[in-house]
Amino acid sequence: MNKMSIFWIFVLLFVLVSSAQTDKKKLRDSTVLLLEKSFLLGEKYQLSASLDYALIALEKAKKLQNDTLIARGYNTLGVTYARLFERDKAYEYMLKASEIQTRINDSIQLSRTLNNLGILHYYKKEYSKALGFLGRALNIATLKEDITASADPLFNSGRVYLDQNNLEEAILYFNKSIEISKQIPRRKRNLAYSHLLLGEALYRQKRYEEAIESLGKAIKINDEGEYYDLNAMSYEIYYNIYKEQNELTKANEALSQHVFYVKKSYDIEKTTTAERLKLVYQIQEGEERMAIVENEKEQQARTIQKFKILTLVIIVLLMSLLIIVYQLHKKKNELALAKQKSEQASQIKANFFSVITHELRTPLYAVIGLSDILLKESPREDQEEYLTSLNFSGKHLLALINNVLQINKIDAEKIEVESISFDLRTLIGDIVDSLRISTNNNGNTIKIDLDERIPKRVKGDSLKISQILINLIGNAIKFTKNGEIIIAIETLEEKDTTVGLFFKIIDDGIGVSKEKQQLIFDDFSQESMKVNRKYGGTGLGLAIVKKLLNVLGSDILIESEEGKGSIFHFQLTLEKDFSAPEVEKEENHEVLKGLRILIVDDNKINQLLTQKILTKKEVICCITNNGFDAIKKLQEEEFDAILMDIHMPELDGYATTREIRKFNPKVPIIALTASKLEDTAEKIKSAGMNDYISKPFVTEEFYKKISELASK
Repeated sequence: MNKMSIFWIFVLLFVLVSSAQTDKKKLRDSTVLLLEKSFLLGEKYQLSASLDYALIALEKAKKLQNDTLIARGYNTLGVTYARLFERDKAYEYMLKASEIQTRINDSIQLSRTLNNLGILHYYKKEYSKALGFLGRALNIATLKEDITASADPLFNSGRVYLDQNNLEEAILYFNKSIEISKQIPRRKRNLAYSHLLLGEALYRQKRYEEAIESLGKAIKINDEGEYYDLNAMSYEIYYNIYKEQNELTKANEALSQHVFYVKKSYDIEKTTTAERLKLVYQIQEGEERMAIVENEKEQQARTIQKFKILTLVIIVLLMSLLIIVYQLHKKKNELALAKQKSEQASQIKANFFSVITHELRTPLYAVIGLSDILLKESPREDQEEYLTSLNFSGKHLLALINNVLQINKIDAEKIEVESISFDLRTLIGDIVDSLRISTNNNGNTIKIDLDERIPKRVKGDSLKISQILINLIGNAIKFTKNGEIIIAIETLEEKDTTVGLFFKIIDDGIGVSKEKQQLIFDDFSQESMKVNRKYGGTGLGLAIVKKLLNVLGSDILIESEEGKGSIFHFQLTLEKDFSAPEVEKEENHEVLKGLRILIVDDNKINQLLTQKILTKKEVICCITNNGFDAIKKLQEEEFDAILMDIHMPELDGYATTREIRKFNPKVPIIALTASKLEDTAEKIKSAGMNDYISKPFVTEEFYKKISELASK
């Protein structure tokens, strides 16, 4: 090898090293930018984008082997998961961040991470641990003379002492927080909330004038009204102060302002909750997908770099070939691991929906059931208005939960098409009757135009058709004021055994712009934020309509002009039903009178509600709080039926039923469950129960099932 060759090899190596250093700097700068974007998006509760940026940043930081950025990535992920109420996962990531920051002596970032850990313990009401972390964070910030890092530990320490009702300490820390926050640009939120909670502490000490002054400062700082919960809390304290001072005019004014800002805060929280509910079960899949994409990008970048070297140095060619073989083997293992994690994520998602169904439906059972009972007990006119609103809100929330679960069920391809005989005219009439209140509230009229050639009875999936029509007609009513909605069904094609029908839902409401007509069929989508703010809703109704029609082998189409109304239409082919319809038996609830029924439920409100419904039919009720007491009671006394809650601590409904069947195989047992029935029906049957009722249940159906079992 001559001198010229050696010279060019050194030139090549210099270029490669310089290029690698430049690439490393660019990668570091992009990682910092991603972390900053993730933090800002999290502050705005754009949690999906925040999570994506944080995951990409963490992968890049690991590639750089930069401990400072890795720790920041873990802390940012922890904050995002905390906002998603995934606090165990948040704690795990923050703890990783603190361990790295302690090891590399990154004091200021460690102070911020310790503050976040303190907040997590505060939310768990572990006040001693919270103060321990917050104290460490404050000590580090004080030693480093970093007032920015000391603001949050001061404020959060005040919150802990306020929760403990240690008012002197709380006031001390909030005053310090206010003093520090005034010196820091862009600390408006911290300053405003410090004044608010200082006002609450002073109010608890009966220092009313000082409290009013501090609350006034909080509201003034929040001059743009962007923190609705702050104003709502401030006016609630104002109301309590003025009420205790017997200044009723001021108290009523403060109460009015409190209600106004609670409504504003609720509207924002409703949107954020929908986003959280959608995002929580996507997290596992999102993390795996992002890791695979990043690995593929890194693999591509490494391959390009190696090919540059391959063209110049034969030795590097051989090394590159070895590396490629190694990477292919590694990639194979990574894909196998990704598949395993994907399957685990699917199981986690299924478990999540099972739990969330039960946890959300159980309190709704109480809200809807108790309000129904109170409405039937001749309340005062003012009470009736409140109870009607409460009942409507409960049913509205139940509809939202059902919509989200329906979307998940369709996406998971767990939905089956049934063929049931039904009267289409009766179905339409029942739907219109169920929507009568919202129709009248909006000043609308509904016209039904059905083709006379439509058979009296048809066969099809009446439940799914009902869901489709309820969503379409409900949307037409919501987006139309003082107008007319037309439900039209025409016969397209009639054969010996089938009939093709053309459904149209026509309204003269606000309409949909051309460019938004396809967007509105996406999950959680509406035409615009303006429409969402004015009319509300989650943007799930039309998505469900489209997916249900796809399951039925059809599709939804729209004809609309903004400001002039809309026509939604679709086609379905149904079987003709030539059999005679079953004659419905008149319900006789007299059989319930005098029955002895054992209620097994650990929830006191559910016990009260179920007992209240049964005693209206003169049923004798006995209540037990758990499975063990139920078994003992049944061994001592005889009952005509048992109402068994599925989810109970220690001994659940399934295990309790199996034990009862060992010594009493005949007594009817009806399961009361807030879980999805398709997930529990088989398990209920195999445990030895006779039937089941889903909470919140329809009272008449409840009476019917008990009557049927008791009369056998």
